[in-house]
Amino acid sequence: MVKNRRTGELVQLTFHPDVDGESNLFKPNGNVLAFTSGRSGREEIWMMSITTRKAKQVTKTGGSNPAWQPSFFQFPTMAYKRSAQGRTHIYATRLQIPTTDIVPLPVTIQVFPEDQVTSGSSSLGSLSNIKTLDWGTPGIDNVIIYDIGSAPGTLWRLDVPFEGIAINGRDQPDFFYVPSVLSASHPSFSISGAKIAFSSGGDLWIVDVTGGAPIQLTSGPEEDDFPDWSSESEIVFQRRASDSAAWGLWTIRFDS
Repeated sequence: MVKNRRTGELVQLTFHPDVDGESNLFKPNGNVLAFTSGRSGREEIWMMSITTRKAKQVTKTGGSNPAWQPSFFQFPTMAYKRSAQGRTHIYATRLQIPTTDIVPLPVTIQVFPEDQVTSGSSSLGSLSNIKTLDWGTPGIDNVIIYDIGSAPGTLWRLDVPFEGIAINGRDQPDFFYVPSVLSASHPSFSISGAKIAFSSGGDLWIVDVTGGAPIQLTSGPEEDDFPDWSSESEIVFQRRASDSAAWGLWTIRFDS
């Protein structure tokens, strides 16, 4: 559920009995979200208009953790991860809908052929052990950022060509450093691409893409995770009071 800021009322967006989660808003309009759902029998990527709350299936061969490419491109494009044979890679697909026509959603969702973004060997865990990811445009770059869950102090980055998606012949991704005491996960670019939010140890942090000391946003006994920027000074995130408690959606505002 999310809270209507005008009325304070909680609004439920999905009603399927299966698990829906890992949502990612299409920015900047914020009226369409992609999410992971098992309602078709396995985890797939779905998308939904927040206005109509009608869900449409996007992937047919599995996928989770969707991340939209920033919306100034001609066609809406999303990245996601898929596991097979002990490896987890990043894939991407473009919708056959002009970005200007994504709202309202068409009756059926047609996509261009899928691209495999990472294709590292099993010995390159930084290219084949993807945990969580996001997509943004820091500066003049087009970047997918992700974590692999086993490299404290490191968030990895892949610079994606503006024309085409697939990255061929890459031997080693670049990285963003954060202090090694922080096991950064669930990275999320700000809308401008100037900052990255992430979770570590049950709290939320932000850091400039150019480096510098991370700033801690939340603290306390609660567990905070999955940050997503709704503006340059506000983050939506999940919080629960304990391991046995249900997750809820919260927001935090701060000086940008």
